[in-house]
Amino acid sequence: MSTLDNPLAVRDAIARLIADVYAGKVHPRIGAGLAPLLNLRLRAIETTELERRLAKLEKAPRSARGNYQTTAGKHQA
Repeated sequence: MSTLDNPLAVRDAIARLIADVYAGKVHPRIGAGLAPLLNLRLRAIETTELERRLAKLEKAPRSARGNYQTTAGKHQA
């Protein structure tokens, strides 16, 4: 199995797992046990990516982020 370090790798692993369950190579209970773990891994990767992107935006100069200020849910220029 490849390293599950990006969303595409996790997606591919899920597809292989489903195919293996249908082919009888993996017992359905094993597949049912692995599926939540794969979903957890995917969510962790996505959260890490969002945190990285947010940190990058927070470090960007104000001029690069735009001149919008939020007041009670309304954008003002």
